[in-house]
Amino acid sequence: MTRLRFLVLSLLLAPLAPAAAPAQEGRTVGSYTFGGGELRVDTDGRRVALFAADRDGSRVLVYVDPSSVARWLDEAGAIVKSRSPRGEEETSPLTHRDDSMKGSVVLSRSASGGREPARLYLTVVGDSDHIAMIPLTPMDARIVIAALDRAAAESRPGP
Repeated sequence: MTRLRFLVLSLLLAPLAPAAAPAQEGRTVGSYTFGGGELRVDTDGRRVALFAADRDGSRVLVYVDPSSVARWLDEAGAIVKSRSPRGEEETSPLTHRDDSMKGSVVLSRSASGGREPARLYLTVVGDSDHIAMIPLTPMDARIVIAALDRAAAESRPGP
C-alpha cells in the first residue's frame, strides 16, 4: 500500500520536476488561448518555436534563439511589473541569431489613461504579411514569459 501511494505521488508531482533529459524534437511546452488569440511555445531541436494566431485570423510561426531569450524575459518582466503611467514601453525584438530565420517577438505596454489600466500586447511578426497581435492581461503575459523561459532552458545545449 505504501508503494502504491509513493507511485501515485510520484506521478502527480512529475510535471513539477525540472526536465533532466535533453530537449526532444518538436515538444510543446505550452499551448494557450487568450482573449485575443492563441499562442503555442515549442522546442524544435536547439530552437524555440513560437506560433501565434490573433482574432483577425493572422497566423505566424517564428523561431527564436534560446540564448537571447533570458535578456528578453528580463525586459518583458519589467514591463509587466511596471505601474508607471508614462508612455508606451516595449521590449527589444526577440529574434533568431541567424538572419535567414525571419521573425520577431515584442511585448509592449500601452500608456494608461487616468483610471484605465495599461494594456499589454504580444506582437509576433513573421514578415510584413504575417503579423499577429495578441492582447494579454498581466497574468497572461506571466504565463507567456514562463513558457518561453522553460522552452529556452530545454533548447540550450548541455555542458
